[in-house]
Amino acid sequence: MMRNFESSAPTIEEELPEGIEAEKGMSDFLAENFSCVRAITQNRSEIDDKNGIDMLAEIEYEDNVHQLAIEVSGPDPERRREKAERQWRTPVVSLHNQNGKPVGDLVPRILIGYNVGYFLSRQKEAEIQGKQISEVMSDKEKHDLKTGILSEILNQIDILATDREYFKRIKNIRKAFEEEKADLEELGI
Repeated sequence: MMRNFESSAPTIEEELPEGIEAEKGMSDFLAENFSCVRAITQNRSEIDDKNGIDMLAEIEYEDNVHQLAIEVSGPDPERRREKAERQWRTPVVSLHNQNGKPVGDLVPRILIGYNVGYFLSRQKEAEIQGKQISEVMSDKEKHDLKTGILSEILNQIDILATDREYFKRIKNIRKAFEEEKADLEELGI
């Protein structure tokens, strides 16, 4: 049985919750291994955090940049179900400033499931060695993880694209991830 590391138990070094540490590992992995991800940040308002936005990615496609809200979930089935239901109810979200006021356009969201313990251990290993998370992973690990994430993202987009607003805002992001998947398949690691 896997333990859900999305707790508020502090880690020894930085006094951050283990789930936040693992999210940082996921954020770093996405930024380092997806060529369509121009930037990714975990900076968010308190309201966005409560609304399930763990990070915000800038996805580049044909010289245009599109924002994508990302929520991540560990293996706990009940928590994952709650997050999936929230995503289904609100596939596009408003971002907020620190005063709680909506800013910018609506942003599509995706949910990425991941093994919190794995990311936490790899993130800690990278920090100890003074490296990036991808530098402590084998090529096979990176390939398998990226393949799984891409499949999960594209499947969600297909399901949620029935929402007109989501479809409109995710269209170019979908194309960027489809190109990413095609490039990965070409490598055939």
